[in-house]
Amino acid sequence: MEKIIRSIIYIFTVSVILSGCSTESVKVGKKYADPEKPNLKSGVVAENETYLLEWVEADGGVVLTEKSTGNIWSTTAGSDETTRVDEFGMPVKKNPQLRSAIFLQYYNLSTKTEESVTSYVGAVSGGEITVEKIKNGIKVGYYFAEQKIMIPVQYVLRNDSLAITVDPNEIQEAENQVNSVSIAPFICSSENDKSDSYLFYPSGSGALISCDTLSQSGANYSSQVYGKDFAMQTLHQATTEKSVRLPVYGAKSGETGCCAIIENAAESASIVANVGSSTLKYSNIYTTFQVRGYTENMTKFFNNTERRVNVYAKSMVNVPMTVAYYPLTGQSANYVGMAQIYKRYLKTKGMLSCNSNESSLNFTFLGGTMVQKSFLGIPYKDLFATTTVKQVGDILNDISANTGGSIKARLLGFGKSGTDNDTYAGDFRINKKLGTVRELSELNRKCQGVDIELFFDIDLIKLKNGSSGYSTFFDTTQSACHKVADAYDYNVAIRSYIPDSKYSLISRKYLADGADKMLKAIDDWGISCISMASLSSVAYSDYSDKGKADYYSKGGMETDVTRIMNNVSEKYKIAVDDANAYAACSAEVIFNSPTGSSEEKIFCEDVPFYQMIFKGSVPLCGESINLSDNPDKQILKSVESGSGLNYILISNYSDELISSNEYSFFGSKYSDIKEDIFKNYNEFDRFFQAVKGAEIFSHSIAADGTRRTSFDNGVTAIVNYTNQNLSTEYGELKPMGYVWGR
Repeated sequence: MEKIIRSIIYIFTVSVILSGCSTESVKVGKKYADPEKPNLKSGVVAENETYLLEWVEADGGVVLTEKSTGNIWSTTAGSDETTRVDEFGMPVKKNPQLRSAIFLQYYNLSTKTEESVTSYVGAVSGGEITVEKIKNGIKVGYYFAEQKIMIPVQYVLRNDSLAITVDPNEIQEAENQVNSVSIAPFICSSENDKSDSYLFYPSGSGALISCDTLSQSGANYSSQVYGKDFAMQTLHQATTEKSVRLPVYGAKSGETGCCAIIENAAESASIVANVGSSTLKYSNIYTTFQVRGYTENMTKFFNNTERRVNVYAKSMVNVPMTVAYYPLTGQSANYVGMAQIYKRYLKTKGMLSCNSNESSLNFTFLGGTMVQKSFLGIPYKDLFATTTVKQVGDILNDISANTGGSIKARLLGFGKSGTDNDTYAGDFRINKKLGTVRELSELNRKCQGVDIELFFDIDLIKLKNGSSGYSTFFDTTQSACHKVADAYDYNVAIRSYIPDSKYSLISRKYLADGADKMLKAIDDWGISCISMASLSSVAYSDYSDKGKADYYSKGGMETDVTRIMNNVSEKYKIAVDDANAYAACSAEVIFNSPTGSSEEKIFCEDVPFYQMIFKGSVPLCGESINLSDNPDKQILKSVESGSGLNYILISNYSDELISSNEYSFFGSKYSDIKEDIFKNYNEFDRFFQAVKGAEIFSHSIAADGTRRTSFDNGVTAIVNYTNQNLSTEYGELKPMGYVWGR
């Protein structure tokens, strides 16, 4: 009886949450209709000089065939295989997942639960599909009869790829609501335990995943493209997960492979990897599009137990979602070939150019932070100046005199409340304890005369207190529950949120307006470079407007940020930080380019895929050396990826900083680490000068553990992360060392 009562209370509670948080009206015209019989039988539906595109009626998918080799890439796994048999010689029925071109997740209104179904089980096996010929391909309607949902999918053959598109505007549904759609889950896959096979996952700099059999269910990993949705409140950060900055992934299966690029609506996508399942016998990686945004809610019951409930928006996103699949064969069937395809894609789109203005040394100066103080026993907060504008000049003079190298420097936390950003964009002014506009202008002028680029960082996203004409009540982002979306900083030691760090996000509709205010405010500052760290690395939803879904599921973030950065770049050079692909393409320099992955157990190797895309096109530096738990290894990662050395610096330290939430102040005092900076520069600058402006031509991991990076100007670097002495064509390679040559 108690279980029944709990269930009734749970369903009632969820119903109240859903009815209270989702008040939009359902899209007009969303009516489920029974399909007619398929009007197109199996066979070739499109052809060009290189490929054939065939429709496979039995599985409800398509097969792409390379004419010259006969190699195939299929939306379903093992379509060309003979029937498998078990140990007794009896035919083994193929798992329905392997025969499915799409996976569907929906909210079942009658049971108040999230449920999943595959296209083979829900639509194809019962003949519930329609097939329509379109230009260079077909359009398939997958009708899930029991769920009363129809998902339209277009398969279009292009000269070098297969483009698959789902248009949410054409999805049909009745009472059940579509939450997410996963497309072509097995076109990027490999049979388990197949030699020379792996999945490529773009975590941080990039990672490889082995396709070895693990267990009956295998392992699963998923991460949102362009990082977590900051409009979704999270009170605990269980891992130090690196964000997915590039909308690209792939698979290598022996002599063939496939590279997938999420060409449209990447903000609303997650990349999912399923690995090592003995049941499926395949490892695969694919895109899941979140067509309905949601907010995680914790529901508390009468016995104080809590349960997490996802509250979904009524309206779906309104942008067509497209993934393009590029076949790989022979020597190009690897992660290097995938990088070449994605880089060529960006150049074709006009998003990448050539910029050789790289610097061996890159610095971020932290201005100050608010610390706890008291007066006559009354507590208050005041700014502690960790580095003034004048001290930045003194430090840069000292570094320049001792190295003579070109430098890129960034001023972070120099606004009204320092790194705390208690006011929007630092109130578009410099805290008087840190300096004046006149001092900043003079410093910028001196830097220009000695080959130093100086970037002033302005945060256009965080809105902690009302300022600059914006209200934290009216002008902030809302969650899917139509409540202000609270965000927090996190304690890196205990992985939990810091209660007094709560802030809001500026409403998406005011992002461009904030950038315009910035341009007007700094017009007379006499600076030539701007840093936009938060704008380049943060993506978030906004459900403030119940009538429009433009910003749902992080929608339109790429378009909005690109437009803002293009506008700012007309007058200023731009620096970004750990940047998403669209922001990196518009930058003059990328600070903290990721040099490793999240190091999850599912990953077997890290690769410098991020740098393989941007090196030679956008100047970049690696992650901070002095804040790394292993500085020597971090330097080697910079060498392996051809990224400049990067440091975070302050001039003044005090025990008062212990009360600050900013951990970057510790281990950053210039006078304490300056000799290490000079030593590393003298040791590594010659190599960085040799690869300045060069693109990464190839990268490989040898059986002995060494890593070889070759640049397009003929330079090759070999890095040894092992504890063994090794021999190379460029001489002896010591443990945790490197050699290079031409």
